[in-house]
Amino acid sequence: MAIPTGYTQTTLATFLHGELGTTLTGMLGWSVAALDYDEPIYDAMFFCDETDIEEYTTVAELTKLRLFARLYTWKKAKGQLTIKYALSEQGKSIHREQIFEHIDNVLKDLLADASHYPLPDSVVAEQGAAVTIGQLVFPDDPWDPHDDSEYAGLP
Repeated sequence: MAIPTGYTQTTLATFLHGELGTTLTGMLGWSVAALDYDEPIYDAMFFCDETDIEEYTTVAELTKLRLFARLYTWKKAKGQLTIKYALSEQGKSIHREQIFEHIDNVLKDLLADASHYPLPDSVVAEQGAAVTIGQLVFPDDPWDPHDDSEYAGLP
């Protein structure tokens, strides 16, 4: 089986739908046709600093896009499941705590993978983030080595 060499909005949404699985998508009532995955895909594209999904063509770009699309999809799923407490389907029941524990474990793994990527330039510029390295000097700091010649001759 060959790896994907590119995505459309629909093919990436189909991948994400499969990522959540039938149990979660059934609870959420999500489908690809209802465009339930569009916002997480947009969030991933904004984070990856590219606004055209067809511009992602290299393995590195596609890997990053998939990772952040999965991350934002799971975050959206968790947010929409907060109002559900106990669910029953086909004679089986599941409680919110079980669902959240699973989602938290998935998110923890995704966040660990995502932590290897730096913030995109657009995010850094928009937030005005900057790092300045310098030395703080306090004139009355008794532990700061300084010139004691002005005190020469004092008792």
